[in-house]
Amino acid sequence: MKYCRCSSCQVSRVITGCLHPSKCYVKAQELLNSLENKWDPSVMQPEDFEEYQKPREHDNTKCGGFRFQGHHPGHTGRHIADLHAGV
Repeated sequence: MKYCRCSSCQVSRVITGCLHPSKCYVKAQELLNSLENKWDPSVMQPEDFEEYQKPREHDNTKCGGFRFQGHHPGHTGRHIADLHAGV
């Protein structure tokens, strides 16, 4: 491989001290090309399209959930779900 004069290789030579960074670029591309689609970071996966789903909020008292009882002045009985939600 001949001495590459592109800006990417010039910057890589300065930063890393490598004389032939283009060899690393070629090897990296070969390795990426050898990956199955499932593991290839350049291939969109079904998980990439999943939307975040906010956890369902429900009343824990209806399903026998735990309730903190106030033992200290000013402490009110709150649902665990309220504590997680920052209520």
